[in-house]
Amino acid sequence: MMKRGIGCLGCLPFCVFCVVMLLVGAGQGFTGIQVKSNTLSPKVLMYQDTLTHYAKEQGIGEYVPYLLAIMEVESKGEGVDPMQSSESIDGKIGNITTPDDSIKQGVIHFKTMLDKAKGYQTDIWTVVQAYNYGGGFIDYVGNRPWSFELAEQFSHAQSNGKKVDYVNAISTQKGYAYRYDYGNMFYVLLVQPYLTRHSLQTHTGLSLPLDNPTVTSYFGEHRELTLQDGRRYESVHRGIDMVNGQERAPIKVAAQGKVVYSGYRDDTGLTVIVEHGTLYTYYFHLSVIMVTQDEQVEQGQHIGVIGSSGYSTGTHLHFGVSQTLWADYVDPMPLLQELTDKR
Repeated sequence: MMKRGIGCLGCLPFCVFCVVMLLVGAGQGFTGIQVKSNTLSPKVLMYQDTLTHYAKEQGIGEYVPYLLAIMEVESKGEGVDPMQSSESIDGKIGNITTPDDSIKQGVIHFKTMLDKAKGYQTDIWTVVQAYNYGGGFIDYVGNRPWSFELAEQFSHAQSNGKKVDYVNAISTQKGYAYRYDYGNMFYVLLVQPYLTRHSLQTHTGLSLPLDNPTVTSYFGEHRELTLQDGRRYESVHRGIDMVNGQERAPIKVAAQGKVVYSGYRDDTGLTVIVEHGTLYTYYFHLSVIMVTQDEQVEQGQHIGVIGSSGYSTGTHLHFGVSQTLWADYVDPMPLLQELTDKR
């Protein structure tokens, strides 16, 4: 992890067709990601309960699949520091002497990276890469999603272009026989084979959050915007924007659930996030919030009023859907049966 972390050379799963999946969501939360349990080493599985305990203690139980995959890549569960988390304490190697301390610190480090990433419009893979690189990578990525090219550029800059020999199936597939001598630019690609995405096909019953909407910006669009205060803002759109011509239109929750965030953020303005068991819905740039955190809400309930708070170019609703809180965003359009893509 951190600058020294290079990942295992042989940490790729040998099982191609994985039937048994280990569901490790915590409580009512669910990441939308499953870990392929029969690709993990026995010692990693042995630490699953310990890792889950510390993840729940830090309030990130839904990220256990990522943490198990990270442990597999870091050590396959071997040694006294299976999460390779020693450097995240003070930059030094060898100051962790028990697996329990390693796992606890690894979870704390992951949460620190996760919290830092919430200040940007980025994704979970940036957080995973930052487990290896450190938080500077999150600042470098900013409002962009993770990409291998960004990971490579960051490592090149931090190492002043110094290369070291590095050959495994992933590097060979990418056409490399080396990595740069700072962390591991292949880190996310090493972690990803141990994870699989949970299908959202059962969630086709979301109702429209805004009556008679017109979609003005679609999911995945790269946007360079001039905000109302004249600032320039660049991002990849993680939801859809909609309007209906009313300046004070009510916003309705798309499905029954629990409010997990109700408040103000500089970028998203007045914001409501609702958990629905297997996914989250996001309502940004409101002018009024009508619900509180931890409140149970029913489908169609009014939760706010359309607005233009935060980084906004005018009155609209940004509606988003994700499988992990603040990460793993998916296109809302296929989940909204009443909405037609008119592009």
